[in-house]
Amino acid sequence: MHTNALSTSTSPYLKQHQHNPVDWLPWGDDAWEKARIQKKLVIVSVGYSACHWCHVMEHETFEDEEAAAFMNAHFVSIKVDREERPDVDQVYMDALQLMTRRGGWPLNCVALPDGRPIWGGTYFPKSQWLNALNAILKVHRDEPLKVEAYASQLAEAVSAMDESLVDVSKLEDHEIKLKVNDHLVRGLMKWKSNWDTKYGGDRGAPKFPLPCQIECLIRLADAGCMPEKTDGTQETWSHDRQVACKEHATLTLRAMARGGIHDHVGGGFARYSVDERWHIPHFEKMLYDNGQLLSAFAEVWRRSPHPALAQAAEGIVRFLVRELDDSSGGFRSALDADSDGAEGTFYVWRKVDFKSAISSEDLCRDVLNVFDIDGGSFWEQGQNVLQRSEDQDDKLWADEGMQVRIAQAMRDMSDWRDSAESGRSKPGLDDKVLTAWTALAVTGLSKAGRLMNRADWVARAKRGGMFLLDKAMMPGESHCLRRSWHPEGGPEVEGFAEDYAMTIEAMLELHQSTLDMGWLLEARALMATTLDRFFDEGADVFWFTSREGESLFASKQSNEDSVMPSANATLASSLWKLGWAFDNSMWRDLAQRMTAKYLLGTSQLDRATRWIRAWRDMSGVYGQVVIAAPSQEEAKAELQNWWTEARPGTWIGCVTSESTNIPTWMEGKRPAATDPVQWYVCVEGACGMPCKSADEAWIQFKSLTR
Repeated sequence: MHTNALSTSTSPYLKQHQHNPVDWLPWGDDAWEKARIQKKLVIVSVGYSACHWCHVMEHETFEDEEAAAFMNAHFVSIKVDREERPDVDQVYMDALQLMTRRGGWPLNCVALPDGRPIWGGTYFPKSQWLNALNAILKVHRDEPLKVEAYASQLAEAVSAMDESLVDVSKLEDHEIKLKVNDHLVRGLMKWKSNWDTKYGGDRGAPKFPLPCQIECLIRLADAGCMPEKTDGTQETWSHDRQVACKEHATLTLRAMARGGIHDHVGGGFARYSVDERWHIPHFEKMLYDNGQLLSAFAEVWRRSPHPALAQAAEGIVRFLVRELDDSSGGFRSALDADSDGAEGTFYVWRKVDFKSAISSEDLCRDVLNVFDIDGGSFWEQGQNVLQRSEDQDDKLWADEGMQVRIAQAMRDMSDWRDSAESGRSKPGLDDKVLTAWTALAVTGLSKAGRLMNRADWVARAKRGGMFLLDKAMMPGESHCLRRSWHPEGGPEVEGFAEDYAMTIEAMLELHQSTLDMGWLLEARALMATTLDRFFDEGADVFWFTSREGESLFASKQSNEDSVMPSANATLASSLWKLGWAFDNSMWRDLAQRMTAKYLLGTSQLDRATRWIRAWRDMSGVYGQVVIAAPSQEEAKAELQNWWTEARPGTWIGCVTSESTNIPTWMEGKRPAATDPVQWYVCVEGACGMPCKSADEAWIQFKSLTR
């Protein structure tokens, strides 16, 4: 059996290719040095372990002896796990999209020995692949100067792809706010025109969950003032628009929860749906989606409590803990789409399966009816992907007895599906632990646990937080994150901007859920590191790769929200919160400046949703609500009432008789051990008279916003 240089990797994706006859090399100096010495073009092939079409191309092309012999003779071939090296993935994906106006994985580019790409594509059958490589070799041999010029132009174009920021240095604060708010109203109306009013999300297919958009809509739905004119007058962000945002967020999550993208049996959500109805998924299940969706379901549930939303959130946690939990405290990355040689085999159901899986005929009949088996749930070749129609869903949630029976049937089906009796092989597990993705899960568990009163979820979030502060750190360096961790070792690559951004956010959420000042101090220390290693003072932006990181053929930023949130927007939001928590006006000013410059420079507000959320906090009155209690436990008990409602534009602080390391401005609020619980509402450095309850504090805060 052939074994190549990928055999020593800890990446499950790279290990999948270790026995290909292709002489794959991992990304690194050795591979590029080989290309320079041998004067060969380089194939950069990027994918991830749960990618269905990556598996298909491997079987059809990279396992083929003829294709491998040709690649080995004429190219240096590099395999890249996009999840370990998102920096590499991004620059080559940008190049591919410029060349072809398409993207996706597997991502295959041909590059010069200095790394600049000259050609690219995604999936290729063997014959097309070899034809394309032959053509590239010919052009490179016959017209080297033209190829060199094209590589330079393409590299420059990739560097220029990030949105240009608008200079706001000559504008007064009130002018900036008016301009940004006017731009937002116009852009949001444009986004609203593309909403799918039947199934939620945006119109068309494929359909991705995009939790950033859901949480943005919820923030816009919260009461507040948004100027709609540039003449100095203020108008209320209309009630109708607030309602529309809330309804669309709720519609989207309810449609997803009843659709096939939701694993009704085992919990959690697949990466995306190939149709507009959320029915047929691409079956891989990713940590980053489910961590973010947990936050979104909790936020919407708090504003529109419904058992369907609570059930979906509980299912996500069940999936995370059962399938992706790692003993280190972190979370593993993903479950594959494929098993037993085909996509989705583990998740689909034939009619005969229900009789084998479910404990009673009555329960079996209930499932066949509720999910309309071989009707609305039918996919292909006698297989069903479970979904409920809107009507079936409404009937289920109106019948408590039926809910109990269906829940029991789902448990039966889950147990059977995991058993040897089913004859099913479990999808492959990508067991590397990624810092940014684990941080998103920590944020989701912490927030959902707080809002839905689940102390066990917060406890699991705390374990994840400790992982981020221990194993996720670069060995021997303080507050310097690594990108990935694996129990067998793995590459010691420094984390990227998104790793720092999501970890800082997780620390802030843990502080809100536990009131432990230690999490807030860690967030501040990590932010200081991020500013030192990633921030460009001249451009007011964080670069994706640190100054000490590897230089690629183009430098990139993380500005847009997609399936992963924007690192820059997340950092701006955290700078704002930390700036108030520690009375650091420079951080607050930087956060506002970054956010205004980006929002004024983008026309795609549906991809700027974290920026919009941050701006809603920055452009209105922002309050720090401090609860002063004899003990932390008494403060947490009092806060249960606070978290039952959405209280936008506020940040919770806590001071007890035994608090240490608290900001100076909170010292005067320290209670004696026998004092009653009191609430202080502080806005822009000024605190009101103490209040006796959460509701009184909220009323006082709202009076300050008028």
